[in-house]
Amino acid sequence: MSIDIVILQDRSHLIVGITQNQDSLAIAKSIISMAHSLRLNVVAEGVETEEQAALLDQLDCDEMQGYLISRPMPPDEIATLLGGWKMRSAGANS
Repeated sequence: MSIDIVILQDRSHLIVGITQNQDSLAIAKSIISMAHSLRLNVVAEGVETEEQAALLDQLDCDEMQGYLISRPMPPDEIATLLGGWKMRSAGANS
């Protein structure tokens, strides 16, 4: 089994803390750096503010998700958010 992604989950409030706490910032920076040195992508979960997103961007975080990007929504609304792409079920034929 290979790993190709690291997810910074915000269950411990790591992402919330990066703008307020030097220890949280140091931990996030270390995780991102270590993941990149292993050629892994990093996804930060729980991004809620522009300040958090800007800081994660400065740390070269690859992807972000959270309320800043979008609140949870039904599948039919996702197509609208993504510019009208047609949604297909996983088992649908092309």
